[in-house]
Parts: sequence; structure tokens; C-alpha cells
Amino acid sequence: MDKSIPIYIHSSHGVFKFLGRKDETLGSALKRSGIPLSAVATYLVVSPTSKKLSDSIPSFISASQPLNGIIKTGGHIVVQLARNISLPSLLTGGKTFLRKVDNPVTEWIFPDSDKGAFYKILSQLSSKDCFNIVLESVKEVLNNWPKNTSRRMIVGVSGGGDSNVLLSTLLKSGLVKKSDIFPVMMLGIPDWDRQKEQAKELCQNLGLNLEIVEAEQVAKIVSVSSLSELIKRFKKYFPDADLEFLGTFLLRRVLSYYAKLHKAKYVAIGANREDLVSEGLARIAKGLLPLPAPFRKIGSVTFVYPMWKVPKKIGDGAFPRYSLVNYENRNPSYSEGRCLYYYIAYATSEICPGLDLTLLEGFSKIAAKEKTPIVKERTLNDFICKDKFTVEQLKKWKDLFDLV
Repeated sequence: MDKSIPIYIHSSHGVFKFLGRKDETLGSALKRSGIPLSAVATYLVVSPTSKKLSDSIPSFISASQPLNGIIKTGGHIVVQLARNISLPSLLTGGKTFLRKVDNPVTEWIFPDSDKGAFYKILSQLSSKDCFNIVLESVKEVLNNWPKNTSRRMIVGVSGGGDSNVLLSTLLKSGLVKKSDIFPVMMLGIPDWDRQKEQAKELCQNLGLNLEIVEAEQVAKIVSVSSLSELIKRFKKYFPDADLEFLGTFLLRRVLSYYAKLHKAKYVAIGANREDLVSEGLARIAKGLLPLPAPFRKIGSVTFVYPMWKVPKKIGDGAFPRYSLVNYENRNPSYSEGRCLYYYIAYATSEICPGLDLTLLEGFSKIAAKEKTPIVKERTLNDFICKDKFTVEQLKKWKDLFDLV
């Protein structure tokens, strides 16, 4: 017995049909098919293929209604597209072509180089393919290095796939000397600490000396008596924030400290495409300029994102085992805002392959309009974004550290 129910899309480009299931609501059927409820009006009509719905006196139906219940009342389900855009062709993507490879470890949807994003290529990728994609991104950043400056750098290491492929491609590029690469790993954040042995293994395999910064040393660098006490206070002061927010702040301070220790002006970290797209979206949503990438100057140290154009999934594919172990060790994130902007970044590449990269490059150009987006704040004696923080916000952050 057929359990599918036809749903008709009416648009300026014609009438299209997709199938819903009897056991789902109209809203879930639309969502499953990638059709935003906000873009359509939903009706029950006598003739679903009539060119003019207005002639058939359509009646509104709620997206919350089960499909099985709707059809029992008689008639057909029609969704009218609210604009004259070619939504069906965007959703179907023209055609999707499959590229197969030997020993695939992951896959990614690329836009067709000739026909554009409406023609998608679902490409399987081997570990070597992933490594080479990262390598090209790393080379591009290294070749655009600020003139007349050394490529001597600290490299932030987590033990996951990102830091492994970043270190490996920096060495493989031939554009930076091995003696100018200083891997540093910060401890003190519980799920990060679980990666210690893996980080040591990957650096040993690459012939690099990993400097591990224990929690006690981290506390000294940020001028607090106890890192564990700071973490407790952070959770109390900011109960809705992930510990990862504090962790990235501490990491920036620690890596900057080691940059000065090794007389390096640069710090490289494995921030990827989705990291920077989601960050840019969050700032634009607040009316703020995106922050610079792939070079971001913070005081006397410039943070570099050699993998800024690489999707996380492809970076992970270069060393799948390291990435998998990393995910298994991570604590859950409960920040709804963080989740939202990452979701939009991921969804963008699904809807229109390559659009996320276009956004990223656009954010970078917009960021260049502000010469000094990150400045020294006297009250905190630290660097902050040139945003409009309230006196209360600055005091709260200062108290967090002063009282530890």
C-alpha cells in the first residue's frame, strides 16, 4: 500500500511535485525537502494543477497538521511560493554528479566549475585528496605572508586532526623552515587535556618538539592564583557560556606569551572555514564588522589561519583517526548562539556549494575597512575588539580575574 502523499509546489516556473509521508506533518515534509515554511503559503485545493489557485478558492492548512488527516478531508495539498525565484531548481540543484575515488574517507559537495553551484558535484575524497586541499590553502597563506617579516611561528596544538594536518602541511609546503615552527599545547581545560598523548605522538612523528603548558603555568601567564578556581568563577559569572569561550581566551594569552618567548611575531592555529564564517555571521548580526582573516594582529603578535578556506570535514579527512578520537573526547556545548551560527555556516554550503567560501572572502574584505579592530583596553590591561562594551561588562570580566 502506497504511504506517500503528493504535495504540489506552485511557482512562476511551473508546478512541481514532491512526496510526503502519511505519518508526518506538512511542516516536517517541507523541512525534509528543504523548503522553508516562511517562503510558502499552504493550501488545500480541489485541482492541484490549476494554473490559477485563486479560481479554486483555496483554504489555508496549517503546517502542524498531519498529512494523513489533511487528505481525509478531501482535496489536494498545494504550497504556493511567495516569490518568483527559482526555488525548485535551487533545491534540486539542476543535477548532482558523483565523483568516486579509491579508498575514500569523506566527501564534499563542490560547485561545478563550468555550470556553477546549481550543478553540484558530490566528490568522494581520499586522505591524500584532503591533505592536498589543506596544503594548497596553507601555501596560499604562506605566499601572501606580510613582506619583510620572518615566517617564524608558534603553532597551537590540540592533538586533533586540525593541528596534525596544519603542522604536516606547514612542513610539506617548503615555505617555512622546520626550525621556525614551535608547537605549543595548553592544558587546563578538561576535554583539551585528554588529547595530550595524541599531541605528543603527532609531534614526535613529525620530528618536532612539543611544548606542553601545564595548568599551573597557564595560571601564571594570565596572572591568577589558580586555574581551577578561575574556571569555577567563570561558570558562576557566565552560567550560559561554554567553558570553551574561556579556553580560547586563555589559549590566545598563552600562545602570545610563547611567541614573545621564542621571538616569533606569528601564531598559527587550525581555525577552519566554518569557524570563521560562523564568527563573521555572528558579528554581522550584531552590526559589527567581521574580524580580519587570515591574518589578525593582536598587539605585537599576529594570529594566522592557514586553513581558513578549508572546510572542517576536509581537514579531518587528512587524518581521520586523530579527528575521531578528538570528537570522542570533547565535552558537549550548550551555547545556543554558537550552535546557531555554526548551523547556518554548514547549511549554506549544502544549499549552495561555494557560497560559504564567498561569504568568507567577503567578510575578509569588509574587515579590511577597519585598520585596528583589536585594541588595548587600559582597565583590563588586555586586548579586546573595538566594540561598544558597557562599563558593567568590562568590570565583570575584570572582577573574574582580580578575585582569583
